Amino acid sequence: MTLQANAQREETGVVDFLEHHSHRVLAEHGFNGDGQPTEAVLGEVTAGTDRRQKAEVVEEQLAAVADEMAQRGFSPEQIDSVRQRAAGAVHEDPAHCTTVSVDDVDVKKQKAHRERAAAKPGDSPAIVPEPTPTDAARKAGKSSRPRVANTVARIEQGSKRFTLSAGSLGQVLRCVLAFLLHNELLGG
Repeated sequence: MTLQANAQREETGVVDFLEHHSHRVLAEHGFNGDGQPTEAVLGEVTAGTDRRQKAEVVEEQLAAVADEMAQRGFSPEQIDSVRQRAAGAVHEDPAHCTTVSVDDVDVKKQKAHRERAAAKPGDSPAIVPEPTPTDAARKAGKSSRPRVANTVARIEQGSKRFTLSAGSLGQVLRCVLAFLLHNELLGG
């Protein structure tokens, strides 16, 4: 229990630090505490740098894709359809792109100790499956075990990958925005 209490205290300290740091970074870049930009920041974003690939680079890559499709047996109509869809799309330069994925994770809370069933002679050691919820609990929509919810954000820029986690979507999004601002990745 001492280890668990120490780990929870450390976690609380880390989360508090990240919240305060996020608010400070957001304020330094002209955002309020909720992550809303000021009018000056909005003007900078709308006037931002064009990170699209040049038309000749896109056309060169589309020609390579069309050749590969022809080698794989696609019909000329299918190839033309792909070229038309791709020609109208915006193609960002991957060197300047930052990808952010956010997902809610909901798992069963782990027990502090697992009870193991008595092994029979000849049985291989294995984890004993947990009992399933009763019919009454299933009908009521309640699980027999408490659940832990967390929100995780994954940030990728080039070969660099970062993972942020917090208890709510709002916390994670504020941390992601502060992270992007602090590391000058928002332009991607």
